[in-house]
Amino acid sequence: MEWKASRAAPGLVVYRFGTSLYYANASRLAGDIATLVGHGAPLRWLVLDFAAIDDVDYTASTVLTKAAEHLHQRQIRLVTSSVLAPVRHQLDRYGISLDASYGTPGEALGAFESLPSQ
Repeated sequence: MEWKASRAAPGLVVYRFGTSLYYANASRLAGDIATLVGHGAPLRWLVLDFAAIDDVDYTASTVLTKAAEHLHQRQIRLVTSSVLAPVRHQLDRYGISLDASYGTPGEALGAFESLPSQ
């Protein structure tokens, strides 16, 4: 499994998980997010790019929900990009509440850059 993260702008990280999210790799997702939040300049947005994710199982949905709660406690917005329609239905069915969703990481970056500086 491959993952990739990059700081696209000060305060924003785009994180691409390289495969479907399921019980066997859910802890990797949580660990990667903790690493991204804990290193470098403070984050305001974490963009989870779903381009390679075509399925999310129940265990992964629980981990994703807990990660979103942890990020919110730190005043970090969790947004998604490139979510396939079937995966969007899964997220909705699991009741996962995300701050925003964009068609591409570039659209998320554009939205972030259009915000007033804090």
